[in-house]
Amino acid sequence: EEGLAAVLVCDAEYPSRVAFTLLSKTLLDYAETHRGKYEKDGVTDNSVAAPELAATLTKYQNPEEADKLMKMQKDLDETKTIMHQAMENLLERGEKIDNLVAKSSDLGAASKGFYTAAKKNNSCCLLM
Repeated sequence: EEGLAAVLVCDAEYPSRVAFTLLSKTLLDYAETHRGKYEKDGVTDNSVAAPELAATLTKYQNPEEADKLMKMQKDLDETKTIMHQAMENLLERGEKIDNLVAKSSDLGAASKGFYTAAKKNNSCCLLM
């Protein structure tokens, strides 16, 4: 609509959604900042300096920081990883508690057997 175009060259790993956001933002910012400077009739070379572009490009070097949705997704992934680790730790503790309960039951049964055997052995030997 403004007669402007933008091209972005990046590697395959750069998220396409963030790339299109960068292009849209750059075109909108440029159109607002330089309105009327590039619309001269009959001029074939309408180059206008855009110093604000350097700051925008620097910001978009890290897509997770530039794009709020990607940042939220990254935070969500980190939280999910932490929660999985916490659940695994909880399950391990539960297994350890189950082992302790089983050992406690075994110890209780062994002590009861020892008590019964000791009582039986002591019953034959009466003090006179």
